[in-house]
Amino acid sequence: MNDKLPDGFNWIAVLKDLAHGAPISRSERFKLKRLAGNWPTCACGQLCDALPRSATNAPRDGMLIGLGHIFYHQIDGAEWHKALATFYKIEDRTKILIESIN
Repeated sequence: MNDKLPDGFNWIAVLKDLAHGAPISRSERFKLKRLAGNWPTCACGQLCDALPRSATNAPRDGMLIGLGHIFYHQIDGAEWHKALATFYKIEDRTKILIESIN
């Protein structure tokens, strides 16, 4: 399976739809779980490419890693409202890290 995000994929839009009751198939849910677990993106789009990463592509920042793990488990558990809130925290942390690099 390709773990890259499809063109135009938007975590926030997807999570908002799911949080408001949009249906999701088992296959689609599995794909979201895979995407959440493989660090293919961040809330800041391609800007996060500047963040230091490990060999597994995970960010090296401990707080960001922790938020990513929480996000993954929330996606796995179909906790869409919680996942959306965590995604915003990931976005905020990523912005702070990017600003510290520049």
